[in-house]
Amino acid sequence: MWTCTHCGEVHEDQFKECWKCADPAQSPHVTAEAPKPTSEPPPRPLRSLASILVRVVFAFIIGIIAGAAIVSTWFATSDAEQASSAYTYALGLGAGLAFATFITFWIIIPYEPRVGPVEPATVEDAHTNTGDVDPPT
Repeated sequence: MWTCTHCGEVHEDQFKECWKCADPAQSPHVTAEAPKPTSEPPPRPLRSLASILVRVVFAFIIGIIAGAAIVSTWFATSDAEQASSAYTYALGLGAGLAFATFITFWIIIPYEPRVGPVEPATVEDAHTNTGDVDPPT
C-alpha cells in the first residue's frame, strides 16, 4: 500500500498513479495502515417533556401579556362585551404562541443541543479537516 504525497489518498501497490489527482507514485512507497474505523458519536438525547412544557408555559404567559398589551390599546373602553372579547383575544394569542412553541421544540428541534466540540461525521470529513486555522491563544 502507498499513500499519494499530493492528496493523501491510499492506494494498493498495483497502481502506479493516483486515481484522485493523477500524481505518479513515488518510487519509495509510503506504507500506510488501514484506516481505523471511526466510532459513531453517541445518539443525541431528546428534550425531556418537562423542558418542553416549561417553554410552553413561558410562551403562554408571554403571549397573554403581549395580547393584553395589544388589545388594551384597541379596546380602551369600559364596555363589558369589548373587555370580554379583549380577554378572549389575549388568551387566544397566548394559546397560539404556546402551541407554536410546543410544535417547534417537540417536532422541529427535538434534540438537546450538543455540548463541546463537534467531531467530523465521516472519515472523508476528517481528511478534509486539515487544521489550517491556528487555535486561539
